[in-house]
Amino acid sequence: MARRCHNRGDPVEQGVRGTAEPKLPLFRGRDLIRRHVRRGMLYLMRLRVLIALMLGALVAISIGEAQGPGLAGTWLTQDGMSKIRFEPCGVVLCGHVVWVREPNHRNTDKSAVDPDRTTRARDSLGSVVLTNIRPLRSLEWSARAYNAARSRPYDVTLSLTLRQLTVQRCLFWGVFCRRERWIRVE
Repeated sequence: MARRCHNRGDPVEQGVRGTAEPKLPLFRGRDLIRRHVRRGMLYLMRLRVLIALMLGALVAISIGEAQGPGLAGTWLTQDGMSKIRFEPCGVVLCGHVVWVREPNHRNTDKSAVDPDRTTRARDSLGSVVLTNIRPLRSLEWSARAYNAARSRPYDVTLSLTLRQLTVQRCLFWGVFCRRERWIRVE
């Protein structure tokens, strides 16, 4: 049997010996609203954390795709004159020259752009020749390649197959294309 307490207006319950113990309601109107607001705020905080984790995972996946399952590493060019290593340059990958074969002394043909081939070989070591590598499709990337012999950049497409990397450069909207196959050495 519940009756009202004279000083508080709260319901009380009669005890066994006649003493009055105040029985507080589980939820009052304002408490119920506050509880729902707190639940809503917790829900929003959890939702924000979940969205942040999902965005972080997407960024990690996109970086992983940019690096590719096997693009990172060292590759020997088709002519065997240099080795290019793909390493992260910030968010995207870059290709650095890590090894250059000494020029053949029997082959003395001089380039019109750089007549001293030994200087060119020495200067190109460590230089960045492939930049802005971005994924196009699965196992295919677009990049900007710098040709030191001609002193000009080109847009290239990189395609990966098992242990070969195909570097393709096209001019005049794909009319004239040149392909080079590189072999993984590391």
